[in-house]
Amino acid sequence: MPPQNLVNVMDLSALLQIAQIVAYLLGAAFFVMMLRADIRVLRHDMASLTFRQDALSEAFSQLTNILTKVAVQDTRIASIEEDIRELRHGRGFIKGDHGVDGEYAR
Repeated sequence: MPPQNLVNVMDLSALLQIAQIVAYLLGAAFFVMMLRADIRVLRHDMASLTFRQDALSEAFSQLTNILTKVAVQDTRIASIEEDIRELRHGRGFIKGDHGVDGEYAR
């Protein structure tokens, strides 16, 4: 039979190994819980990014429409400026007291 001190040391050693295994299991469980929390945060962030991306797409669509309208207006204004230049030169529309000039025959 082993001496009493040796039995106590073996029991203490077994208890320490069991405590170590329990500590590893608790650490692993804590790690998994923290990982799940991080995944939830990432899921929320991705939903937020998707919402922002949709908002930006809508804003760019509206900006494209506005820029198209501005380009059309710019073309019209350029055309009006050209007509005014032609009027200053006396071509294209009514001229003087005796009739028409330019686009219209006498």
